[in-house]
Amino acid sequence: MTSSSSILSLSNLILLHIITDIEDNVDIICLLLTCKKLYHYNSLKKLIQFKGIGTPIDLIDGYLSTRLETTFNQFKLLSFKDILVNSISDQCVIVPWSGTFDYFSQWLQQRISAENIPDKSRITTILVHNYQKSSLKPIADMPSSIETLFIRHPYDPDQEVVDLGSISFLSNLQRLEVWADIVTTYAVGELGLYKFVSLTELAFKNHWVSGVGPGLLPSSLTSLSLRTKEVPPPNTFLSLTSLFNLEIFVSRTLAERNGQYPLVINLESLCTLKKLKIEHGAMTDSQYKVEVTVPPSIEILTLFSDYVQIPHRCTMPLLERLYVRYVSLVEGDISLLLCPSIKKLAILRSFETIPKWLASTIPSTLEKLAIIECKLGKDILGEQFVFPPSLTHLSMDGDYEPVQLPPSLVKLEQTFNKDAAASFDKLRHLKKLVWLEKDSNPVPPYSYPPNLETINLYLSKSFAIDDIPPTIKYLFMILVPDEKPVKLFKRFTIFSISFIIPKNIQQQQLWLPQNTTHLTLQICNQPQVAFRLDEIINHTNVRYLTLQMKAFQISNVLKFTIQRLDPDNKNVLVLETQSLLGGIITQQRKSINTQQQYDPIYLYFHSSMPFLFHLNTTTE
Repeated sequence: MTSSSSILSLSNLILLHIITDIEDNVDIICLLLTCKKLYHYNSLKKLIQFKGIGTPIDLIDGYLSTRLETTFNQFKLLSFKDILVNSISDQCVIVPWSGTFDYFSQWLQQRISAENIPDKSRITTILVHNYQKSSLKPIADMPSSIETLFIRHPYDPDQEVVDLGSISFLSNLQRLEVWADIVTTYAVGELGLYKFVSLTELAFKNHWVSGVGPGLLPSSLTSLSLRTKEVPPPNTFLSLTSLFNLEIFVSRTLAERNGQYPLVINLESLCTLKKLKIEHGAMTDSQYKVEVTVPPSIEILTLFSDYVQIPHRCTMPLLERLYVRYVSLVEGDISLLLCPSIKKLAILRSFETIPKWLASTIPSTLEKLAIIECKLGKDILGEQFVFPPSLTHLSMDGDYEPVQLPPSLVKLEQTFNKDAAASFDKLRHLKKLVWLEKDSNPVPPYSYPPNLETINLYLSKSFAIDDIPPTIKYLFMILVPDEKPVKLFKRFTIFSISFIIPKNIQQQQLWLPQNTTHLTLQICNQPQVAFRLDEIINHTNVRYLTLQMKAFQISNVLKFTIQRLDPDNKNVLVLETQSLLGGIITQQRKSINTQQQYDPIYLYFHSSMPFLFHLNTTTE
């Protein structure tokens, strides 16, 4: 019995269960392509759904996502269109304003607009896009099934504060996120948040609230993200007995206080609190310190502030991760002696050599150490610094004197240093190396550890890869255009890995090691790019290609999977995994100097247009 007939012998229920457990959408497509009968098994395909592609809302950040519309407009695998249609969620909808759906097809509008959904009983997530006075009225007709509500409030000097009281009837609302691009401060007492008795997650983003105090927040909260104009009164959070995660950002008016209450944030009795993050803007008067009393339950602590202190009576026996500025440690605002079980320590803005007394307080349990934004030319660790014996991850970002690296390292991230590179072969346990640029003439390391699997080369100047170790599976590089950029149709700048592959290696069939299956390329400062995809297909064994585009403060990431369908690569399945755009490419041969070669394949894209690209074969 063949493998395909074995699959077909399974019941629809078992087949559906197998396919449902597949997390990668491309793997679902490849599975259905393995057998023609399975491929045309329409009754089964009507039950299958793609993962993470059928919602118009970015459920992490609450944005209106354009990925769904882009996918529907450019989807090329027409035999799988019914699966794509099945994947559209009837649980996530949008309350629009005029112009929201200008780029959405009429058919898709019927599926994602709250006004057009006849059966609203399954709706659990709503995005109110560009809040207006009348925006929340349609929600009055919604059932109590609503669990998540995103509200985006545009800048309008005449706009009123969001009327949360009008939706307080949503008895099952668990997550509320208000993102406002306005300068007006929200008074918490006017929002009526205490009415939301089932709310577990509340986030205010990109604006400020004032008047935060006891009794104004729902006691049911487990996660709270707050941006406030002033330090809250000491006992503001004590009623939040279920709080698990707390983030507080205080504006730069912290020092402009009237002395009504002490600068204390009392969290000591919150025994469920595991994650705490506190940061603020620049203060005009450094004489003030905010005392934060923390419970012993804290596991992750982030202090991006020079003016917060943890009393020495507050021990943190469960703390595993600490992110803190150097000055807070040196001035004693927090002591490492309070957290004897810490496993990860990140020290930011280390402008001086770490004192011997401070180094001696680093727990022996430490596994990961990051020293970020080091001052130029400083010996950041000191001659007598001793790494903990358990250290496996080390990251040092900046310009500093060479340090003796511990042989226990599994991951190393550091600025390029010739002396350090010379001793890499001694790091026999090292699996991942992140190499940061230091000067204008960087070169890759001279030698590599024997068991290295991942290399990230953040070297922005053009260089040639002479010898990537055969053990490398994951490779990251910054790709630059040729010294004399060639423009296609006077718009697109050509990028090619041949620019960094030496000519002698280009004579070989494979330009990268056989084991290199994951390749990430970063392209900077070019708004319109034509990328030579055929070189990846025909001269590497890469199956997963990521292109990171950064131009004019805009970032865009495309993630492709490459499935070669026959031994000579004539037919290749290329799909962008986030949008499922792409399709099967049939390469065309041409004769050059009596040799048969495939035509170039260019991938055209614009750095500011997520998921929008054009795949085309082009003859040079």
